Amino acid sequence: MVTQNKWYLENYSTDITKVENYDVAVNSDKKYGLHHRLETHTSDGVLRTVALSVQELKALNIYFHRPPEELIFLPILEHRKLHNIFKENPAKREDVRKKISEAQKGRKHSNATKLKHSIDSSSRHWYNNGSTETFAKECPEGYIPGRLPFSKERNEKISNALKGRKTWNTGLKGYKRSPRK
Repeated sequence: MVTQNKWYLENYSTDITKVENYDVAVNSDKKYGLHHRLETHTSDGVLRTVALSVQELKALNIYFHRPPEELIFLPILEHRKLHNIFKENPAKREDVRKKISEAQKGRKHSNATKLKHSIDSSSRHWYNNGSTETFAKECPEGYIPGRLPFSKERNEKISNALKGRKTWNTGLKGYKRSPRK
């Protein structure tokens, strides 16, 4: 299903039916949007470091009436992801992360918040369908209660991560192991 109306699509290209993925977009139940390759890639097909905006393409007079090779129909989610790679997430910057960390130090959760988290986590359980697992309030169809066993690779990874670490009780004075029965 194409999200733009027919009049708008005809202004994009000289022959909209020759745009890549046109048949798939028209016949699909998924929503598709028309993407200008020049927004995110150079004319050589190399990914730009900064995307061109619609306004910039219009100012350069390369937005409407383009050859079909410069356009492509993409599923809406893919289209959004493609444009979001150019938006910087400030929480990933080191200086911002330090500020957030400093602001959260010494913060105590209220009893009401603790109770809310306790109730929320205790009402959810692990379920699996033999290949994937999920943490949910109710058992999804086709799933059974419980988690999947760890794979050998995961066990090795955990084992390698713990090698060389001291045990939790190393250096504790006066610690006595209880006798076995």
